[in-house]
Amino acid sequence: MESMKSSVGVVDGTWSHLNELISDVPCWTCRRRRLRCDNLKPACVKCTRAGLQCLGYGPNKPLVWVEHGRRRKMAHKQTPYPASPTPAPSVKDNDREWRKAPEDDDRQITRWEVAPIIKSPADPILRQHGIKSVEYICYYEQRCCMECSIYDEKSVNPFRRFLPMALSNPLVHHTIVSLAAHHRARSEQAITHMRLALAVPTPSDAVIASTLLLIWVELLESGYRSWKYHLGGMRALLLSRTSAALRSDVEAGVAGSMLHDATFWNFGAYFEEIYVSAGNRQEDVHACSSRLLQRLEQFSCRQWAVDYPEPNYVSQRESLAHAYKCAIEIYGRRALAGQHATELSHIAHAAVQSLRCISPRDCHFKGCQWPAFVAGAEARDPSDQMAVEQILLDMHKLVRTRNVEQAIHMLERVWHQSELPNPKTWIEYVYDTGEELLLV
Repeated sequence: MESMKSSVGVVDGTWSHLNELISDVPCWTCRRRRLRCDNLKPACVKCTRAGLQCLGYGPNKPLVWVEHGRRRKMAHKQTPYPASPTPAPSVKDNDREWRKAPEDDDRQITRWEVAPIIKSPADPILRQHGIKSVEYICYYEQRCCMECSIYDEKSVNPFRRFLPMALSNPLVHHTIVSLAAHHRARSEQAITHMRLALAVPTPSDAVIASTLLLIWVELLESGYRSWKYHLGGMRALLLSRTSAALRSDVEAGVAGSMLHDATFWNFGAYFEEIYVSAGNRQEDVHACSSRLLQRLEQFSCRQWAVDYPEPNYVSQRESLAHAYKCAIEIYGRRALAGQHATELSHIAHAAVQSLRCISPRDCHFKGCQWPAFVAGAEARDPSDQMAVEQILLDMHKLVRTRNVEQAIHMLERVWHQSELPNPKTWIEYVYDTGEELLLV
């Protein structure tokens, strides 16, 4: 007590030196806790005694990262996802729904936990990159990585593996910041660093990773065609990294299979390779497509579902696998078999029924985009079409990418032309429009 009294005594007949010890405003921690602050600098005693970090008395509210974000509107959780068909809103109502969705749920997440990245306010990472960049990286780690992979475990989600590179490599850093911030200036920096990196004779893993992430940036900003250049460039980079001795047609096919297993592979390119490998002989193409469809028929959705170590996922995995199996059959028959008069709406109906078993709040819902589009394009039953439209609207609320909007608009046009005399198959119609959709 004596030391305290001596420290707050009168100096030169004034108390002005107390401005260095006492703040005029409460600390940000006490404001957040709605408590009366003792205003002592540099950290209030009340926070110290409570074992909390005092956020100080600065004029600007500091960023606070706590646990994973919470939805502001929780009322919908009281109602389970309906298992039976429900009337979907009209197309115009759906348009309004996705345009006002960002304001309705405030992006659903407002705070980001940075504890895995930043150890303390004096962390060198914070000084090197700045608080805003670190915030974007944390957004990527907690929101973007979660959305791009069905399972979010660090050992399973490949997009989390880019984080160490983001903290050490400027190319990956600016690409991830561009992706998370969705900001044009950052995107330009990412492209600039990409040009510098491409000047190196042998492209590094950072170039491959950033190319993959730039595809995502394009989906966020426009969703229209630009992604194709990044995808083609990434494939060329992967092929260029193989030695000259491995650049035969066979080894090129092996390199192509690397991309076939990647997230952004599309079946169209795979089917095109079948045509090339068959030497453009129609009988070979039909024989190859028949073998593919036979192998598809033998695929066991149940066995694939139970192979995953988490038993609670079996039911949803089986539903998702069945939806993909149906969608692949539809796509394969329309693209390869030449059976344009074949009625496939019953397969589309089966796919829609499986997709409706997956709640928008389930982690497997993120994998529904491609089979939903294919099943919706083939569907002729209005109830199936409305169900697919609602699935894609729910998907848009989740991922916010422009390609989902374009998929909905494309389906509306497909359904309209299917009612005209002598309609084309949906795959011919989409091809003739010249539009290119990337559905992942």
